[in-house]
Formats: sequence, C-alpha cells, structure tokens
Amino acid sequence: MVRERGATQPPQTALQPGVPHITPMRSSRPSRRALAAVLVLVTWAASLGWLGLRHLTRTESATLRTEAALRLAPGAAWFGLYNGNVLVGRAGITLDTLSPGYQVREAFALDLPHDSAIVRSTRSTTTTVTASLVVTRVQSRAVRAGWREGWLGTLRDNRLRFTQEGGDSDTTGLVLPSVPTTFAFLPFRLALSGGLVEGRSRTLLALSGWPASAVELAVTAGRDTFAIFADSSEFDPLTGIPRVAHMDSVSAREVTILADGPGERWWVDARGRVVGVETAFGLNWVRADFDLIAHALRDRSPQRAAALTKSYPAVMRLTRPDTASRTQRFLLSRRDGRSIDLELLSALGTGRQSISGDTVIVLPGAAVTAGRGEPAPLPFDPLADTTDTGIRALAERARAANPEKRPAMVLDLLRAINRAVVLDTSATAPLEAADVLRNGRGRAEGIARLFVAAATAAGIPARLAIGVRPVGDAFESHAWAEIRLQGFWTAVDPSFGRASAGTSLIRLSSSGSPDPSQLLTRIAQLRVTALPRTPEIP
Repeated sequence: MVRERGATQPPQTALQPGVPHITPMRSSRPSRRALAAVLVLVTWAASLGWLGLRHLTRTESATLRTEAALRLAPGAAWFGLYNGNVLVGRAGITLDTLSPGYQVREAFALDLPHDSAIVRSTRSTTTTVTASLVVTRVQSRAVRAGWREGWLGTLRDNRLRFTQEGGDSDTTGLVLPSVPTTFAFLPFRLALSGGLVEGRSRTLLALSGWPASAVELAVTAGRDTFAIFADSSEFDPLTGIPRVAHMDSVSAREVTILADGPGERWWVDARGRVVGVETAFGLNWVRADFDLIAHALRDRSPQRAAALTKSYPAVMRLTRPDTASRTQRFLLSRRDGRSIDLELLSALGTGRQSISGDTVIVLPGAAVTAGRGEPAPLPFDPLADTTDTGIRALAERARAANPEKRPAMVLDLLRAINRAVVLDTSATAPLEAADVLRNGRGRAEGIARLFVAAATAAGIPARLAIGVRPVGDAFESHAWAEIRLQGFWTAVDPSFGRASAGTSLIRLSSSGSPDPSQLLTRIAQLRVTALPRTPEIP
C-alpha cells in the first residue's frame, strides 16, 4: 500500500466493517450545587413519607386534640323550638374553653299549657371534656313547677357512673366498650375528625336521654346546603319590640342520626356548630337571635296558652295494664299535615316491632327475630346495675329454681318483683333499679330497670323500652322491658307483672323517660291511627 506524502493516518476510532463502535467514557465529578439539589430532594421525599406515615398512624384522639386547639373557640348559638309552626320554647348551646379541655352547656326551656295558664319546663346540661374531646363529666338539672331533678354522670377508665342529686349510690360504675360522646359534643367531634365528608358513615357510642344510657348511633353525612338565619337584633324605639338587625348565612352539612328510635337530621357547619335540627315527629330547632326568641316567649296570655294546648297532643302516664294481645298496625303521621321522612323511622323496626313505610307493626310474644347475623348491641344503662347484692340474689333464686329454662326464669323474676315492688307514679318515686328494690316502690321506668338488671344478671339479654299507648288523639306514656330468648324478642310489663306486654304499646327508644314533659319533645307532632284488621292482613 502506497501512502502519499503529507497524508495523515486515520484515527483509530474510525468505523470499520465488523468492528463495533465504542466511544471512550470520560469520568467527571458532580458539582457541589448538584449534590445539594439531590440532598434537598431526598430530604423532601423523606419528610413527605414521614408526614404521611404519621397521618395514617395518628389516633383519632390525637387528631381531635390538634384540630380542637386550632378551630374551637368560645361561642353561643340560640334556637327557637317549634312544634309545627308554633314557637313553644328555646334552646341554646354554649361552648367555653377550659385549661385544658372544653365545656358545653345546653339550655332547654319548653312552654307547656296547664289549664288556661302556661308552665315552663327547663333543663340545663353541662358536659366537660378533655382537650381531645373525651367526656369526663355530665351534669343535668331539670326544673318544673314544684319539681326539681338533677343527675351527675362521671366517666373514668371507661366506667360510667350516674348518681341522682340528693341521693346516694355505691355503684362502682358501668364498664363501657369505648368512651362515649354526648349529643352536645357530637357535632364538634364530627367536624374535627372528618366525619362531615359527604357519604361518610360511622357508628359512635353516645349518651342519650335523661337519665342517660349509652347507645350506639349510626351517623351519616349527607348533602351540603346553606342556612340563613337572624344573628342579631335591635329594639324598635316606637314599639319596643326587637326586630332583625342582620341576617347571616352559613354552609352546613346535613347529618342523619339514627339510634334506637325516631331519627333526627342535623345541619352542622365546618366548625361543628349546629345550624338546625329536624326530628321525625318531635320539636324542630331553628337558629335565630336570642332576643327575638325570648321576646316572643314572654307572651303568657290565655290566647297563647290555648294555642299551645291545640298544638300539643295530650300525654298522661299509663295507670292500668294494656291487655291487647293481637298483632297491631299503626299508621304514623304528623299533626301539621307534613309528610314524615321515612328514613327517620327505620330505627323503630327493632325488637318485636317492624316498620313498613309509615306503618309500625307490633306483634305479640316472641314473634320477631333479632335479625340476621349478630344482634344489635344492647344499651348500657347505668341505672340498671347488675352488681347490686339484692338484684343478684333475685337472679340467683330464679336461676336456681329453673336451671337452663329461661322462660321459666322470666316468670319467676316477674312474680318476685311484683311481690316486692309497687307502682308509684309520683315525681319522687325511685328510678334506679337498686333503689326501687330497697324502697319497695318505683315509677314504671324504675321497675322496668329492676327487671332488666335482674334478667341481665341471670344471663338473659334485656333492655328498657320507653313508649306510648295511643288513646284516640292522645297518648298514655309507659316503660316496660324487652328480652331476647333464643334469638327472638319478646316484651314483658314488670309494672303490672305481665309476661306479655300489650301490643298497643309502641316502643320509641331504650333510653330517657316516659315523663310527659320529656316525651313531648319526641312526639309533639305524632299522630297515630290504628289500622283495622282485614282478611288479607290479619
């Protein structure tokens, strides 16, 4: 091969047939700026991961503590209580901060007709909670013409203990599966724990009724809406009557609450403040300025007393046993003509009752099963103490006389209680099971609690039943008991020693009191029509 003068040799990296082309790598060191950027990115990713893990593993208690410190501030909201279109009372919810923790006070005043005059029934309830909204103390006082009643509840180490003011109780407390909330703090708990997200449902243990029992609530958040209400007023110098000074609007979430009786719909804003409450057939809460409500309630004229009388159904205590024994069907409607929200009636279909649309069906005896799968948990009633020595002795005697024969045990308990206790409808009659047994007398709810406590101590699942017996357009209120035998529910009436409670008794709840002034808040708009028996529907 001849190479011309001055020609240069081709580089070694030139492409040659059959030889792969390889470009030599040159190593270089990253700059300090690049290293710093990588370090920042790694730190940022690690921080995000740590925050996510912390958020996922953080307990609800810690979440509530943090959110409450940021979002809860002292304030008050006032409501007019309406029975249909008639203003019958007022309610208020006041939140105060403690060090540490919070306190909420519910003030409730209801005007009731008495002959041609008006009497006022009031109740104030104060709930104290920790910084993470764990209830520690509940105190409630009720006052009505010539009558006063107070209850103090304490919660410590999941033990609930209720004592009546002026009374003496040596109970150590009822052990609960979880720490309950109260209706006063439920809206705050939902708002601070993410419970107001549309479509979100949860089950919570809550104290319900007075005297209170711990019952499970099914809470579901619904649609978002706007509420408009008067938030301030001013007095008209010419008439001396307060008038609206300013209207406010707030975005609120609809919340459906179902327990073991007629349900309720609440509207709650993002901070947990209640904007309004609608019941199935009880009183409705409408937010407004305090002066506007208070001034309207100062009217004590006979004309207003007559309007109140017309707006309320008559309610009196049952003094004779109900002896109806056949299946009963009752149509439920509202006295003001509005349609009933059927979803709020679903919880009435438990025990021996079933619900079909706006019709409640009460069957005799052990006619309705407890439901598929695991039965719903029974309420925790601190006034039905199973540890009392007298109550345990009742249970042991019934169990010894009838080993493994629960129906016979029930009959023995009814006979023993009927011999030892008499029905006393006075306002001072005992309500707590142990007190009823010691004193030999009690109101219907006290005697029913005594039976529930003794049956539970004997190993028979039992619960209190509060309800009414319709009598024309009026009601007789009563308390009895329901027991579960071999997966079936049956109802007994311990006040009258009856092994089968009459089927004209409609159960409304397992907590609270059949006292007419308390029951009216639940049934002020209720109308019950007995449906006739037909060949098609026996």
